[in-house]
This record gives sequence, structure tokens and C-alpha cells, in this order.
Amino acid sequence: MAGATYLFQPDKMYDPSYDSGDLSVQCGRKVDSFKLWTLWKYRGNCALGELVDHAVEMANYFLDTIRNRPGFRLVLDEFETTNVCFWFIPPRLRDCDETEDWWSQIHKVGPALKKKLVENGDMMIGYQPLEHRNLKNFFRMVVTCHPPRTKSDMDSAVGLIEKYGNQL
Repeated sequence: MAGATYLFQPDKMYDPSYDSGDLSVQCGRKVDSFKLWTLWKYRGNCALGELVDHAVEMANYFLDTIRNRPGFRLVLDEFETTNVCFWFIPPRLRDCDETEDWWSQIHKVGPALKKKLVENGDMMIGYQPLEHRNLKNFFRMVVTCHPPRTKSDMDSAVGLIEKYGNQL
């Protein structure tokens, strides 16, 4: 078992003992490096560079979209990769004192919101805590190179997070 809790959350909406992903060889980075090499050889330097540049552009678009939007709070002010980490704060928890109990409730938002998104067949998005920094569950929007994402995809993700998150 790789113990990749950042990929395979233990607090799933179903029994995690049925999830064999953490046991597979594909869970490691060795397979990822081969896939990257194959993509690079097939596409070439310029095309791969364009895919990466586009992914960064879409991540920045997502970041700019949620930066000042009610309910979204960034984990960091700036990001230098295609990962954008944020909390979604439901309306009932906005404008409340950020006590230990408040953060305990925020910690439950990630699993509950992901469950709604998945059960409705709308979207998969990862969440995770950073326990060594005492950060409760936050979402990690990972914008991939392939398939290339669009501004419409990013807007749709924000809309779905708001739609279901506002019900929590």
C-alpha cells in the first residue's frame, strides 16, 4: 500500500476497503513518468509546452474567478502551479467567529460537498488536510494538460461548488 492519502481519502462516502487504487503500481510516480515521456515524444516540445501553458492559464483563470467570490477562501494568496487550493465556506458558516468548532465544521465541508458532486454525476474534485500545518480539509483543483480545459469548464466547476456548497 502506497499510503497516498492525498489521492485516496480515507473518509470516503463508501467503504474504502473496496478502493484498490492505493494498492496498484499506477499509484506511484514511475508510471506517471513513462506517460509523460510518451506524451512528450508524441507531441514534441512545442505542443507539450502549449498544453502546459494553457493549463497554467486555466488555473489562473480559476484562481481569479474565486479570489473575491463569496464562500471561497484561498489556502495561499498565490499559486505557481496548476493546483489551486481553497476552502468553500457555506453561507451558514460565513461571518462567524473562526473558533476551533468552526474549523471542525469546515473540515466536514470537503467530504460532504464532494459526495454531492459525485452522487449527482457532476464533478470529481480532491480534498485533503495538511495536518502538519493544522489546515483542515480544503479542495485542490488540479487543472490538467490533457484534455485541455476551457473557461467554461472552470466556470462550471465554480457554479457546481456554489450550487451544492450553499446547501450545506
